[in-house]
Amino acid sequence: MIMISYSWIGGMLKELKIDDRLSTNDVKKVYDKLIGVARKGKNSIIHYDEIMLIAGLDRENAHDRETVLGRMLGGISQHEMDCDRPPLSAIVVLKLKPQVPGKGFFGFNDTKLSDYEYWIKKINEVWKHWSK
Repeated sequence: MIMISYSWIGGMLKELKIDDRLSTNDVKKVYDKLIGVARKGKNSIIHYDEIMLIAGLDRENAHDRETVLGRMLGGISQHEMDCDRPPLSAIVVLKLKPQVPGKGFFGFNDTKLSDYEYWIKKINEVWKHWSK
């Protein structure tokens, strides 16, 4: 069983300069939801809108939508990769077809894979890791 720690969240919020918009508890709720979705395994995804609601972000606010959300998800994924786990944000996708991550997710792609191939690889790793 994987031990879940939340001690990293406060530092991440300050480092990414979003601590004025999100609390540790907001991020904890998102992190727990991502893990819960990932544990369902293959084909389990969540939309950005749902994450915004969980975090208490305003979908009509461009700063929340374009900056705060991306930094939070990027910080969560960076934490996961620092812990030798796949990036949880791979399961967060756009509502519209095609249901793929937003462009920010692909900033983690430092491989020779296309962005789509990278995403498919990472989402499968997330499902496999968390559904054990």
